[in-house]
Amino acid sequence: IMLPIILYLDKTGTDVNQRYSLEPVLFSVAAIPRERRESRHSWRHLGFIPQKQTCSEDEASSDLQFYHDCMSYLLDGLREAQKNPPTVTVKLNHVEVQKRALLPMMVVMGDQLSQDTLCGRLKSNSGGAGRVHRSCMCSYLHIDDPFHHCKKVNINTLNWLTSQATMSDDDIASKLSTISSPKDTRDTKTFLLKQRAMFRSILR
Repeated sequence: IMLPIILYLDKTGTDVNQRYSLEPVLFSVAAIPRERRESRHSWRHLGFIPQKQTCSEDEASSDLQFYHDCMSYLLDGLREAQKNPPTVTVKLNHVEVQKRALLPMMVVMGDQLSQDTLCGRLKSNSGGAGRVHRSCMCSYLHIDDPFHHCKKVNINTLNWLTSQATMSDDDIASKLSTISSPKDTRDTKTFLLKQRAMFRSILR
C-alpha cells in the first residue's frame, strides 16, 4: 500500500523574548481525506531541531551542516522503513488486511526560512545576496526593472570561482612556499584568504 509522507517544519520560540528557537518536524500521510489531514490529530512529531549558537559569520556553513545533521538523524528511521517496508494493518472493504507500506517522501512544507535552510540557499530577503537567482546575474538593484535583460552566468567563470573558493589551507601554503620574502608571504596569504572568503560568499 502506498502511504506518501508529508513533512512540515516551522521554527518557533521557546521563551518570551524569542531568543531560543526550536524547530519541530511534523509528519502526516497523504493517503487520508484532506479534512482529516488538516486536523492537528493527524500530525505527529518526528523530532525537534534546536538552534545552534554561532558566534561569527564564519560559522554559517557549520550552522547549516548542524541543521542537516539533525535532519538526517530524524529521518534515519524513515530511510530504514523505505529500505525495509513495514507491515501495516488496514481496513479494505470492511475487512482488515495486512499490507507492506511503501513510504515515499511526497512533499516538505514550511515557511521561506525553513525552505532556504533545507536547500542551502542564502537568506536574502533583505537584499543581502549579490544575485536574486543562481542562473542569472540580475541583482537587487534591477529586480524591479521590467526592461532589464537577464545575463546568464558564465560556466567558465563559475568553475573558476568554485576552484578558488574550495582552495584548501594546504593549497595556499603550497603557493606561499615559492615566495622568499616574509613580508610578501604575509601579504599574499592575507590576500588569498580574503579572496577565498569573498568567492565563498559569492557562491553561497
